[in-house]
Amino acid sequence: MSLPAIRTPPTQFACMSLSEDREVHANSTESLGTFIPPPIGINLKAGLSQYRRRVGSDPFHDHPNRLDRTLKMCLDSGSVDEIIASQIVTHRSIMIKLLYGTAQQLNVFFFKGVMYIEEYDPEPDRIHTFVRDGECIGSNFEALCTGESPNGIHNLHARWYAGVTFKLGNLKVVLAGEVDCQKDSNVTGQAKDCLELKTKCQDLKWSPAKLRWYFQSSLIGVPTIILGWHKEGVLTTVDVINVATMFDETALQQRYDNAAIFLASLRRHCMTHIMEKEGNPIWRVLTKKRLRRPTIRALNPEEVRSLNRDDARIGILPSWFVRALRK
Repeated sequence: MSLPAIRTPPTQFACMSLSEDREVHANSTESLGTFIPPPIGINLKAGLSQYRRRVGSDPFHDHPNRLDRTLKMCLDSGSVDEIIASQIVTHRSIMIKLLYGTAQQLNVFFFKGVMYIEEYDPEPDRIHTFVRDGECIGSNFEALCTGESPNGIHNLHARWYAGVTFKLGNLKVVLAGEVDCQKDSNVTGQAKDCLELKTKCQDLKWSPAKLRWYFQSSLIGVPTIILGWHKEGVLTTVDVINVATMFDETALQQRYDNAAIFLASLRRHCMTHIMEKEGNPIWRVLTKKRLRRPTIRALNPEEVRSLNRDDARIGILPSWFVRALRK
C-alpha cells in the first residue's frame, strides 16, 4: 500500500429504484423525486403519531441490509464487470464509518479476488419500536422537498440509489448509496444532478454532522446539500451547501490513509489465511474507534448458519450471484 492513498472522484455506473415493496429495479428513476423548495414556517412534526404508527407496522425496517440489492443492481444493469474488476464491494455507510473512525462490526468474505464487506447485525430479531422526533422531522422534510404530503404517512421504503466506483489509493471500491432527489425536472439518473436533504435543529451544534454529511455526499458524487434549519420542529430557514467547499481534501488525507491501510491489511489477511481454513470462511471483523487494533476471526459453521438462516448463500453472497459470476 503506497501512501498517500488518494481518493479519486466517484464514477457512476448504474442506479436502481427500490419500490415500496422493496423490489430492486435496475437503471430506473421511478423512486427519484424532484426537488421543490419547502415553505418556511411549516411544522415538520406534523403527522408524528401517524409516522410512529406506520413505523410500528414494520418494526424491522431499520436493520442493516445485506449486499444483495447492490449485487442485483449490478447484474440486472449489465455492470457486473465493475465488481469483477474491483478489490472492495461494500455499502456507503460502512465506508463512511471507516473514514470517520467509528467502531463497527462487519462480515467479510473474499471471493475470486474481491473482498465483500457488509455490516453485521447482532440482533436480527430486534424490533424498532421507539421513534425519535428527529426521525419524523427528517422524513417530513424529505417529503416536502419532493412533492409528497408532509403528514407522516409517505413511503417508508421507496428509495433511489446510485452505484459508483472510485479508487482509494490502489484499491478500486464499488458501493451503492441512497440519494434523496434530483435538483430539477431534467431526469438524468445521475447523482451529479441530485441533492441531499438534511435537517438540523437551530439549538444544536453543527460541526459533528458536517463531516459525515460531506463523506455521504462526496462518496456518491452528489454536489449539493439542502439543509433545513428548524426550531422545535418549525422550519425557519433553508441553506444551500456546496459539498466541494465543505472541506479541503488534503486535510482529510490521514483519514483516507487509515481506511486504505485497514482495507489493504484486511485483504492480505483474507488472502493469506483463506487456504488454512476449511472451505472459504466468513470473517467477523470488529473495528474500534479510529480503526485501532481491530479483531478478526473466522466464523464457525454454527455461526454461519445463524447468520444466513435459510438463505441459499456461499459465504455472505447469495447463490444466484455466485452462479452468475461462474457463467
